[in-house]
Amino acid sequence: MESIAIHSHKGGVGKSTIALNLAVILSNEGKNVCLIDADFHAPNLHTFFDMDEEPNYLNEYFDNAVSMDSCLYDFSEKMGLTGKLLVGFSDPTSKSITRMLRLDGRTATKMLKRLMSIKSVIRKDPYNIDVLILDTTPGIGLTTINSFILTENILFIIKLSNADMDGTTHMVEGLLESLPNKSMMIANQIPPDKISTEEKRKDLNKLIMKDLRERSESDIEFLGWIAADTELLTIEFENAIKSIKGEASQRVIRTLDHPDHPFSTSLVDIRKKLFDI
Repeated sequence: MESIAIHSHKGGVGKSTIALNLAVILSNEGKNVCLIDADFHAPNLHTFFDMDEEPNYLNEYFDNAVSMDSCLYDFSEKMGLTGKLLVGFSDPTSKSITRMLRLDGRTATKMLKRLMSIKSVIRKDPYNIDVLILDTTPGIGLTTINSFILTENILFIIKLSNADMDGTTHMVEGLLESLPNKSMMIANQIPPDKISTEEKRKDLNKLIMKDLRERSESDIEFLGWIAADTELLTIEFENAIKSIKGEASQRVIRTLDHPDHPFSTSLVDIRKKLFDI
């Protein structure tokens, strides 16, 4: 079973969107995928799914209040996917988030053991999971370290702003000194005209690689870019307004609804670089 943590220096860079869409791509290829919302400080994967009832959250599993089976939801049939897509959600309530913000080492270790139990079980029948994806808590914290211990690979998502690039490389240096994970990076929300030709893409790639080498001694591989999706930003805004008004709304999963969209095709290319399976 392959495992990967999708991580970022800060929120708002598209980490959860990329984690979910990667899971959908893999599942549509016939792979069995388990996607865990391990962003316990600001969970939002639940906003992409139409749930018939309030789910059992992973937080309850950590407290031994529910079984592992009862907090992993299979969306493959509902979404028309070829392989399995199991999703575990984190509790988005303020009470739960506050508790996670005050997490101590003892409780974090308990959480890690429960997460490791999930990883051990889903490899086997009846799950037979091929890929485990964790959508992590941004920055550096106990829940982030848990995600890195649990996975063999880390994919860092950045935006090409000075603050994010600088913060990410410092974070990578600090995290990877004692962790054996294979580390990769992609740049998200790039202005489309800046990568519109092969020459522009090559020039940008050289600049980023040069900057990474100058800023960090860590061995991190740059996999490519995803153009800013202005249409999706508009759709997300409109859905947010609906939600504020109390109207039914659901976020778009690009790779499911529009597989030929540039966002989707770019992520398919990145998927090929991420996994050998």
